[in-house]
Amino acid sequence: MHQTIRDDLSEIERDANLFAAELLMPETAMRQEIVSPVTLPSLAAMKPRWRVSIQALIRRAYELEIITSVSTNI
Repeated sequence: MHQTIRDDLSEIERDANLFAAELLMPETAMRQEIVSPVTLPSLAAMKPRWRVSIQALIRRAYELEIITSVSTNI
């Protein structure tokens, strides 16, 4: 994807993370599976099927704007 390596590797790292997220947890599938209310038990049930951490599922849901950083259930 990147022809040359620049001094600032943050863009390359960001692109690599986006690629990995889409590869491991495709947007279409995540939008179908992560539904409200999103709870730790619902994410824990997804963990073995997707073979990623709960943290990765939370981050993906946040990046896809399925959840926000504000929680009203706490």
